[in-house]
Amino acid sequence: MKRRVVLTIWMLAIAAFGATVDGHVVNAFTGAGIAGITVSLIQQEHVAYNSTTDTQGRFRIDDVKDGAYTATYREPGGYPVPAEMIPGTSTFQVSGDGVIHLEAKLPPRGKLSGKVLDSAGIPVPGARLTLVWQRGGVRLEVQRVADAKGEYHLDDLPIPGTFSIAAAGPLSWKPPEPDGGQLLGWAQTFYPGVTDPQAAAKIVLPPGGELRDLDIKLATAPVHRMRVTVVDPRGLPAPGVSLQLNTALTFPRFETAKDDGTFEFPSATDGSWRISATLEREGVMLRASESVEINGHDVDVKLALVPPFSIQGKVVFEVPDGFPVPELPKITLGNQRGAPDRDGEFSIGNLYPGPFLILPDPPPASYYLDSIRLGSGSVPGPRAEILSGNLPLTLTYKHGGGTVRGTIESCGNGEVTLMPVEVALRHLTIMRNTRCDQGGKFEILAVRPGRYYAFALPFDDPFSPFEDPDTSIVQRSTVVTVVDSELVTPEIRLIKR
Repeated sequence: MKRRVVLTIWMLAIAAFGATVDGHVVNAFTGAGIAGITVSLIQQEHVAYNSTTDTQGRFRIDDVKDGAYTATYREPGGYPVPAEMIPGTSTFQVSGDGVIHLEAKLPPRGKLSGKVLDSAGIPVPGARLTLVWQRGGVRLEVQRVADAKGEYHLDDLPIPGTFSIAAAGPLSWKPPEPDGGQLLGWAQTFYPGVTDPQAAAKIVLPPGGELRDLDIKLATAPVHRMRVTVVDPRGLPAPGVSLQLNTALTFPRFETAKDDGTFEFPSATDGSWRISATLEREGVMLRASESVEINGHDVDVKLALVPPFSIQGKVVFEVPDGFPVPELPKITLGNQRGAPDRDGEFSIGNLYPGPFLILPDPPPASYYLDSIRLGSGSVPGPRAEILSGNLPLTLTYKHGGGTVRGTIESCGNGEVTLMPVEVALRHLTIMRNTRCDQGGKFEILAVRPGRYYAFALPFDDPFSPFEDPDTSIVQRSTVVTVVDSELVTPEIRLIKR
C-alpha cells in the first residue's frame, strides 16, 4: 500500500508597507460623526491618498509611505472645507509603520431662506440664486432655484462666514412696464436689491446659524435687441437650429431659429451673454458658441456651425540614461481626456473651437513640466485658443529641476507659492505650492529652472492659481532663481493681505 504524502505550504503574510492613518470627522458642536466626507492626504501639492468617512464619521488609510502630509476635507456635495474652519489642521509626519490618528471638527451647517420678488412685490417662481463665499483666492458657490412661491431655502450650507447672494428671474418672466419709451428687463440683482456687486449687503452666517426673510427685490434695467444669425459649414442659413441663451446667473432659454437661420431676442440686459447653437446633420452634431458683451446698445451675432474635431498630441519625457521610463501623465482639455500610448502619442476628440484649459496630470516624481506647445508656438498660460485639429499639442517633461527649501517665520500651516516671473509660464503644473509645517519649514522638489516670485500666505487666505497677483503681493515677494540640480534656500516672508 502506497502512502500518500501531503505537503502543506503555508503562505506567510507579508507585513503591509507603511503606516496607517485613521481618524474621526465630527460635528464641532454636537460631536456626532459626519458620513460621506472625503479625506485626502496631500503631499507635495498632490493627492497621495483618499478615503471617505463611514456612517460614524470614521476613516482609515493603510500603507501610507513615509513623508510629510496635510489632510484636507471635502463635503459630500463637493465643497472643500477651508483649513481655517477646522481647528488643529496642520502638516504631520509619517515615519515607520505605526498608527497616526486624526480628528477633524467640522463646523455645523447653516441655513438661509427668503423670497425673490419683482419690483411690484410679486414672488418670482423659478428665479435662480447664487450664494458666493469668497476669501482670498478661494471662491465657493452654492446655487438654488426658487420654488413655485418664489421662496428659496438653503438648509445645508457647509461653510459659515460672510456671503453675498445674487438672483435673476427666468428669461420667460413677464418683463416690467416700460419707462417712457425705454423697454426694461430684469437685471441680475444682489441682496437686498442692487445691481452693483460692490454695493451688495454682506450676509454673515455664524457656524450652525440660521437667517430668515432674506428677500431680494429684482431691479430693472434697460434692454437691447440681440439678433442672431446661424449658418452651416457651407455658409448657408441653418433653419430650425436650436439656440441657447443665458447669462452666468440665468438658466438657459431655448429657442429655434427661423427658416432663414435668424432669431431675435428683444430683451437682453447689459452684461455678458453666452449664445450657443446645435444642429444634428447626418448623425454629426454641429455646434457654435459665442460670448457676447452687451453694453448700452443692440448687437448682431453670427454663429458658424462646425463639426467636432480631434487634436493629436505627444508627451515627451527626457529620461536620463539608465533610468526607467516613468508612467506618462494623462492630458485633459475641457471635459475631454487623452491617454498617451507607449510612444507618448495621444488623441483627444469631440472638441469644438474655443478656449481650453490644458490640464495634465501631475508629473511623476523627479520630473517637471518644461513646456507646452501648440504647433511651433508656446502656449501662453494655462488656457489656449484651439480652433481646429491642425496643430499638434506637445508637452515636454525633464528630469531633475531644482529644490527650494526654507523656514518662514510665523508661517504656521501657511501656503508657500512659486509663481514664474514670466507670465507665459504660469501653467498650473509649472506653478508650485506647498504648506509650511508647524515650525515654518517647507520644501518643494523638482522645480522647473527659472525665475519665480516666492511668497507665503496665511492658511486662511491661500493663493488660487486662477487669481491675478496684485501689485502688493509681487512687490513683497522674494525673487528666486532656480537652477537645475541645485538647492535654493531663499528668505521668504509671510504676506498678509
